[in-house]
Amino acid sequence: MKTTMPTATATATSSSSAAAAASGSNTFYDTIPATTRITIQNHDHGGLNGLQGCILSYDRRTCLYTVMLDNTVGSDSTKLLTKPTTLFQNVIVCLRAYMAQELGGVFIVTLLSSSLSSSSSPYYYQARYNRPSTSTRAGKMMTTVLCPEHFIIPNGTVVRLVGLNNNNGTYGTIVDWKEGLIDRYTRGDESYYEVRLSDGLLVRVKMENVAL
Repeated sequence: MKTTMPTATATATSSSSAAAAASGSNTFYDTIPATTRITIQNHDHGGLNGLQGCILSYDRRTCLYTVMLDNTVGSDSTKLLTKPTTLFQNVIVCLRAYMAQELGGVFIVTLLSSSLSSSSSPYYYQARYNRPSTSTRAGKMMTTVLCPEHFIIPNGTVVRLVGLNNNNGTYGTIVDWKEGLIDRYTRGDESYYEVRLSDGLLVRVKMENVAL
């Protein structure tokens, strides 16, 4: 009889993590690293939404990121202080095999933005990819819409947990992805990420329960 994995499961810390905690590790698993490419979205000042840039730093006292926005027409680069919830990371991700097949063999895409979804997954994503040229057509830059189950976020990426009863809205770092069974009838997917929230806390969450 098949068992269903819990939506979020805490895992005991490893001996190495315990040692790090005992030594007073200053690692912050909830902080997006400097130089990460981002797009502004859901900002109170609508004119900023859609602008791109890179992260410079994070102030844990104010809980604000300093972002260097890309040059805009007629202006120099601009620094912006903003909340984590206004940042979308433009991560390069790998498509799962069945989705890559639908896009003609494309495995690598860049995520551009996210939007709230009305389906079972909290978000869906706009992504850009390079359609390769063939003997009958030229290569072309294309966009597509993806669900969280369609792609694998690389290890080391900071994500926000969503749609959970415990740790909802918490940020952590992906340390692994485990592929599970996909039900051929319901398309239920048991694959999950392992996300580290602190030196002593590692949780397992379904793919639909992480957001960038």
